[in-house]
Amino acid sequence: ASQLEHFPVVTIEGACHMQFASGEPVPYVAAFDLLPSASEGEVHEQIGALVAAFLPTCRAAATASSRVT
Repeated sequence: ASQLEHFPVVTIEGACHMQFASGEPVPYVAAFDLLPSASEGEVHEQIGALVAAFLPTCRAAATASSRVT
């Protein structure tokens, strides 16, 4: 598998960095983060879908590497 498959990079249109976290942003993030156009709920749904799609590739890679002797 390629490094891209192991370490994917994705963007979510309309999202800001803080929508991946929870709680109040630290002052630096509050001052310089992107202004989101997507709702937090929409972004969380997309993050969940992306993670759910990625996890099987991790399991497949782990299973394949455990077969190598």
